[in-house]
Formats: sequence, structure tokens, C-alpha cells
Amino acid sequence: MKREPRVRRCSGIPLRALVALFCVVALVLVGCGSAGEPLDEGEQLLTLSSPAFADGGWMPAKYTCHGDDISPELDWGDVPANTKSLALLFDDPDSTVGLLNHWIVFNIPPSVRQLVEDAGGEGQLPSGALQGKNGLGDIGYVGPCPPNEPVHHYVFTLYALDSTLDLGTGASKNEVVKAMQGHVLGHGRLTGVFQK
Repeated sequence: MKREPRVRRCSGIPLRALVALFCVVALVLVGCGSAGEPLDEGEQLLTLSSPAFADGGWMPAKYTCHGDDISPELDWGDVPANTKSLALLFDDPDSTVGLLNHWIVFNIPPSVRQLVEDAGGEGQLPSGALQGKNGLGDIGYVGPCPPNEPVHHYVFTLYALDSTLDLGTGASKNEVVKAMQGHVLGHGRLTGVFQK
């Protein structure tokens, strides 16, 4: 059954101002902005891809606030032998408010090789993986929704970890990143671009 697209409306308040306001609050509450991300930990051993777009290619509007606002399918190959869990961060480094997080998924079982399309609707996924709180303060996926400005790059980063994270649904990005540090065995990245 086709899900009706979400429409973002706030009477009288421009979307750009609303997003900026949310992110100012998020900077304090959940870590929108730079967050000591462990991007340099572990070699880039994982191959992360999507059938919806190529690395460096345009993300279809379907996965943004201008479409259905659902998460794209993500696929990856083998993980390092000692992997106990996987974690996914989806960020916009080009946001006017600093690094803006759009999705956090952690404690993905190491046997899993895919997140299906529209996986981001619930706190816990069927695999048992948990979702954190994104930069707008919601649990789950929130798609790209840049204002009228230059192209934004949206980066999915998948981490192989040597442990599971002792965190619950709705954990903030700062909490997830802190728990990951020192446990990254490898990572892979997929970048999509989008412009209103």
C-alpha cells in the first residue's frame, strides 16, 4: 500500500527558519553540529551502495521532503571477521547550521547485508537494530530538505564495530558516536547529492 507523502507545513514560518530553529535546539539537546565523529577510525573496508543512486549521484526526490520522505535501500558486502554489530550515520555536512544528522541506526546484526527501502519508520527495525534521534529531534529517518541554496552532499557512513552499543532507542548522535569510539573495525561511505 502506497504511503501518502509527508507534507511539512508551518503556517507563517518559512521552512528555512523552522529548520534553523530546530537545529539550534538540536545543538543543545541531541548534537546537531560537529560531534567528534569517529570517521578516521578503522580502514574503509566496507562497500556501501544503493540501487536508487550511484555514489556521488543525485538522490531521487522520493527520498526527500519533496517526495515520499522515505529511506533508500542500502546494501553492503562482507564485514570484518570480528564484527559484533554495525552502525549507520546519515549526515548533511553542507547544512547552514553545521553537520546535520538525518538518520542513526545502530546494533545492526553482523549477518544483515541490507536496509530495505522505507526502513526508517519505527524505533526498532525487524532485525533488532535500533534507531537514534536525528538532528530534528525525531526517531528514525528524515530526508534531505535543503533550502534554496547550492547542492548539498548527503553522506551515509556504515561502521563495523567490535561490540554492540549499550544504548536504547532514541539515543542521540553524540551518545552513539561516544559509544562507538575505540570499537570501529572498518567503515564504508555512500554519498548522494540533492538540491531543491
